[in-house]
Amino acid sequence: MKNSTRRVRRIVALTGAAIIAASGLAACAGDGGSGGGGGSADGTVTVVTLPAAFSAPVWLGVEQGFFEDEGLTVKTTMVPNAAAGVPLLSSGQAQFGFGNIIPFVLARTNGVPLSFVAGSTATVATDGDDTDCAASKTGGSINTAADLEGGSIAVPALKAAPELVVRAWLKAAGADGDKIDFVQLAPDAALQAIDKGDIDASYLFEPWCTMAAAQGYHIFDYPASKAVPGLPDGTVAATEDYLSKNPEQAAAFQRAFKKSVEYTKAHPDEARAIVGEELDVPADVLADLHLGDWTPDVTAGNVDQAAALLMDFGWIDEAPNADDMIFSGS
Repeated sequence: MKNSTRRVRRIVALTGAAIIAASGLAACAGDGGSGGGGGSADGTVTVVTLPAAFSAPVWLGVEQGFFEDEGLTVKTTMVPNAAAGVPLLSSGQAQFGFGNIIPFVLARTNGVPLSFVAGSTATVATDGDDTDCAASKTGGSINTAADLEGGSIAVPALKAAPELVVRAWLKAAGADGDKIDFVQLAPDAALQAIDKGDIDASYLFEPWCTMAAAQGYHIFDYPASKAVPGLPDGTVAATEDYLSKNPEQAAAFQRAFKKSVEYTKAHPDEARAIVGEELDVPADVLADLHLGDWTPDVTAGNVDQAAALLMDFGWIDEAPNADDMIFSGS
């Protein structure tokens, strides 16, 4: 194993106002801000990661030297949600960004020309095996989606993938999402808010689901597996400007990343260990961490699935051309 180190790991801590501002920029970039063409002559690229298990392939890929083998030096910047990473891509501060497929399709329809370079994970149709969950207070009154009517649920980002997945789950369960308050809170803050009685439940993703279960919270359902099985919840996107100006560098990244996904799939213990290292997950929790379905590709069919979901809830009026959103590489 190559002893390649993460040369830069910069965690961007955004306040609630900053997250909302970043999400607004991603959603309202109707001026077609198409920056992001800035590749590096020395092979250095910046990747926006999220505090989620599906970021594991980039961390493992750096550690294993897969990117170095392709002549790339990877720097990482962590943000709290994918919408907050879109402005970094469109401004050229980062070349690649992690996130659920939803915010990238949403950004595309709002004037930010993003395309998918690779996949990471997809939702699993089996309860308990997926990488997301709904948590409430053990012994409380929230045990089903329908129980949330008249109450509140926290999501990591509003008008983004977490809210949309929860709304789809509520609809599938026959619950009225318009009778539920959605509150934007980071996972740790959401669990504290449940303790205080400020909210009734929270939508979480790994490693937070496993940590919440270990801390005694009630994991009462798995929204994505119920509502959107097979939807990519971990993808990597880049701007069309960057991809058109740096096709060879982008293809090199794609090859290295897909190799990283396959390595991650084949070495789950290493994946869990690196998630624990990067996200400070307690060692006694890691063994139970759900890693999802490692999937290195994003297809036009995936884009159509995401667009249909967005249109179903009136978030977009027209689907983007799915084929235009797939970077073929080489």
